[in-house]
Amino acid sequence: MEHSTPVSTPIEEKFKLLREDKGRTVNPTYYKSLIGSLRYLTATRPDIVFGVGLLSRFMEEPCTNHLQVAKRILRYIKVFHGRSKHIDIRVHKIRELVNEKEVMIEYCPTEEQVADIFTKPLKTELFYKLKKMLRMINSTSLI
Repeated sequence: MEHSTPVSTPIEEKFKLLREDKGRTVNPTYYKSLIGSLRYLTATRPDIVFGVGLLSRFMEEPCTNHLQVAKRILRYIKVFHGRSKHIDIRVHKIRELVNEKEVMIEYCPTEEQVADIFTKPLKTELFYKLKKMLRMINSTSLI
């Protein structure tokens, strides 16, 4: 995969996969492992959800055509993985702003980390506290 040709989309436009696709069968364990890894990535990569969902339909008898499409998704991910370097740039920029005293970083206690509601399971009391801090209301109270 290191020397593979990059692609700009996870699935080709108007591409169809069929159960009756002719081709050699591939190792189902390998295919399931690959699709499982791709399914894990869909939590943070909504752009590959459709393609991975499509490939998931062929877990029982995957053939070379299905594996080729899975590898295309890997090539697509490889192209956009390099864009994650922006995090390093942000860290250096923040450090620079702190050194220039343009921003000041303050400690925020765990129980006030509002983003926790999106990233981890919480105790009921803390969940409702953070929900209130986000100014969220129950949709039933709008009726």
